[in-house]
Amino acid sequence: MTGYVFTLCQAPVSWRSILQSIVTLSTTEAGDMAMMKAIKKAIWLQGLLDDLGIDQDLLKINYDSISVIYLTKNQVYRARMKHINVGFHYVRQILDEGDIELKKIHKKKNSADMLTKVIVGVKFINCKKLLHILSIV
Repeated sequence: MTGYVFTLCQAPVSWRSILQSIVTLSTTEAGDMAMMKAIKKAIWLQGLLDDLGIDQDLLKINYDSISVIYLTKNQVYRARMKHINVGFHYVRQILDEGDIELKKIHKKKNSADMLTKVIVGVKFINCKKLLHILSIV
């Protein structure tokens, strides 16, 4: 599963949860594919904010996999990743331009977990709190 949540002023403005269309051989590859989708969406959202006259200097993307962050930031060639090579270079180029910052987030603070995996009720409530979503009962 690929899932992401984008927030503006701590409120969710865009989110997605979808089954990945490509079979991967490792969780790092799957994470890299998810990272590409999230960065493409971030660039689109930044363009929307620019059109609305809202200046956003730096986009911060939080990710919970240090191996994906390391692979994305460092020029390492992986033979098994030929099929995602073009997207990988696109992400590298975007990060090199300095408009997007990747940061490691602890799994307890990752609100997108509720979009990508089965979680217990306590974790679901925590994810809703992280996104400032109120329950109406």
